[in-house]
Amino acid sequence: MQPSHVLMLALAAVLPVEACKCINQISKQQLVSGTERCCKIVKGRFTGDDCAANSISHDLATFDGCCEDLRKPWLDPFKSDCRYPN
Repeated sequence: MQPSHVLMLALAAVLPVEACKCINQISKQQLVSGTERCCKIVKGRFTGDDCAANSISHDLATFDGCCEDLRKPWLDPFKSDCRYPN
């Protein structure tokens, strides 16, 4: 098994949640359309209203950045609810 695959499996195993979402940082509500958009950008698996964390474990930082980019002047800030190593 290649080291990158081992790292991805390890990250997927320790993620505190099984799915990632773009969450409004003020209201704590999910933006489903934004979650779906960001999931597609990182080539993740979107089901229901979630992006499967194990399908994007290789790119959690990009998913989070995409959520942050959803902010418009009239919207509160968004962030991913998945943690990732810096």
